[in-house]
Amino acid sequence: MIKPTRFWLRSLTLALLVGSLLACQGATEDGKIYYAIASDGIVYGYVERTVQSGGDPASPEIIVREEIRSISTALGMTLNTEVRSEYRIDPATGRFSSYEVEVDQESVQFLVSAIIDGDTAHITQNMGGGTKEVKLRADGILTDHALYPRLRDDFTGTGLDQKRYQVLDLFDREYHETEYSFQGTETLTLAGRAHETIVLDAVNREIGAKSRVWIDRDTGLLVQSEILGLMTTSLTDRSVKGRLRRFNRDAHIYSPAGVMIQDFENLSFMKVEATLDPIGSWITPESLNVRGQSFTGTVEDNLVQGTFEISHARYDGRNPPPFPDDHADNKDLAPYVLPEDFIESDDPILVEKAREITDGAADSWDAAKRLSSWVAEEIGYGIPGGGSARNTYDLRQGECGAHSRLFAALCRAVSIPARVVWGCMYVPNNNGNFGQHAWNEVFMGEAGWLPIDTTLREIDYCDSGHIRLSILDSKHISYNPREFEIRDFRAGSQNFADTADKAPPARYRPYLGRYQGPERAFTVLIQNGRLAVDVPGRMTFELRDPDEQGRWYAAITRQLQFSFQENSSGQVTGMTLLNTPQIPKKETEAQDNSGIPEEYRPYCGIYPIPGQGDISVFYRNRQLSIKLPPNHVVDLEGPDEEGMWSRPDNQSDKFSFVKDEGGIVRAIVIHESVSLTKID
Repeated sequence: MIKPTRFWLRSLTLALLVGSLLACQGATEDGKIYYAIASDGIVYGYVERTVQSGGDPASPEIIVREEIRSISTALGMTLNTEVRSEYRIDPATGRFSSYEVEVDQESVQFLVSAIIDGDTAHITQNMGGGTKEVKLRADGILTDHALYPRLRDDFTGTGLDQKRYQVLDLFDREYHETEYSFQGTETLTLAGRAHETIVLDAVNREIGAKSRVWIDRDTGLLVQSEILGLMTTSLTDRSVKGRLRRFNRDAHIYSPAGVMIQDFENLSFMKVEATLDPIGSWITPESLNVRGQSFTGTVEDNLVQGTFEISHARYDGRNPPPFPDDHADNKDLAPYVLPEDFIESDDPILVEKAREITDGAADSWDAAKRLSSWVAEEIGYGIPGGGSARNTYDLRQGECGAHSRLFAALCRAVSIPARVVWGCMYVPNNNGNFGQHAWNEVFMGEAGWLPIDTTLREIDYCDSGHIRLSILDSKHISYNPREFEIRDFRAGSQNFADTADKAPPARYRPYLGRYQGPERAFTVLIQNGRLAVDVPGRMTFELRDPDEQGRWYAAITRQLQFSFQENSSGQVTGMTLLNTPQIPKKETEAQDNSGIPEEYRPYCGIYPIPGQGDISVFYRNRQLSIKLPPNHVVDLEGPDEEGMWSRPDNQSDKFSFVKDEGGIVRAIVIHESVSLTKID
């Protein structure tokens, strides 16, 4: 439901990949430099940097390779991130000639490459957008080794207090203006040696990112950096690779609200005092005052302090634009009907699907609701998700950003103006919190821009617990909460004066109690006014009320559902848990499929489970087989009429596969069924 800091590692690469790549003081005996990545005292990642000479002797070059790895969790889900990059630098000019980076978050593989040709950088990424040409500025700095030595030169012994720099961001593919201010000098002892450093504070005036950097006065090497007091990177030794601990991001995703709102999806009004320091957009008081939201307060260097009042009236569908509509001559709307990075609205598969869903729509509002309903029902919730619209469509899962990009792409594919906005929203988790989130706005003519949240299945409205910060136009985002306090609200029949916990609804009482499974007991309880199931070792899942088939889906994801059994007297006697996690297939080099029958080839491959190992699907004994972590191999029977494969040794566990429109297998779905008996 709530989007964690998806581009945390990408913000990290801003701080680390622009360092003094040629300065090797602090390197280990094998010529490598290591940085530790830490937050709240936990070292959860590292950077390994290698610098070497290469190329033709007549045209020598310096090659810098970096590997970044981090391990963390968010909302009970594992996040393993690896970043691999390579610079090639001309030692004569000190400028890089090419650059490649790959960000791997299991289900998301984000690739960026840059080639410098004269005064132009040709920057290509794999998730929409293709290649973008960026003219290099005479006063600009490429995001490489040149920045920190230049800062060292500008601020050492010159008396300079402050200066702004134009720095090329390879992820956003544009220049960011960053202001550095001198804070003094400091001696830091790291990796066994003392460094005399200059200390600078930085403010990125395009996206609001703030950091403090410590630069070696002798070499210009980045010694340490800190981002908003949340994450520190510092020189260390190679032992960092063996002492990582998994970091729980939830404290940085949620901010306590102080009020428990049970019917939060029906919030019609909310007044909130808030202090936050977001990264992702340059915020002004004017930008926070939009349709359905007012703000009074101050914004200084992106530090937002003030009061939000949110009241999103539901659109009644009056006077909608026709469908299809033509916006070619509207310059204000043009950007929101065209493809962009991560929103591949010109992708043939997405175009075809959007046309199929909207075929016969009465008007643009009818078409938009059809598209939002499809995304809400067909795309499951998962972290890290799909990233881009097309990848989310193929995987059929993603977090809020993935849902929002896919919905925007489908709308734009049929000329409905749509954009992704971001900020935070209220959720009842842990007695009420605000969490980072992304959702959509669609343009409906006279009605203007209307908010829709497909992640929450608010397919034709957006509840008033959403605080909008900006249009999502950067790949570096974090809402960085400081303090939130709800001053007033209305949510269905509940209001600010009525926030005390109520007695459990009578309809939930028969289900309450403990249920014994094969290995452990689960507890069914009331949480935040909803029926909930405490799954040992994971988390407590709040449930939506049952559908017509008696299935209770977890509020946060439809991949987890529960059903209850009753005896002839109507007493609840048991519960069945059906868990259907979707594991994306790992993209690998072409493998030898000789000897494998054609009907089995699409399924064969590796499906990594973060933190648990890999699922391997392969062909043997004239049938499909599967190896489950750690090393349990079984042959599969199937598929049946519903596309299910089963294990002969355990009929309660089944498997299915997700295919894209071209018939390529993108993921495996595990259908794990657990029966539990009510014991009290």
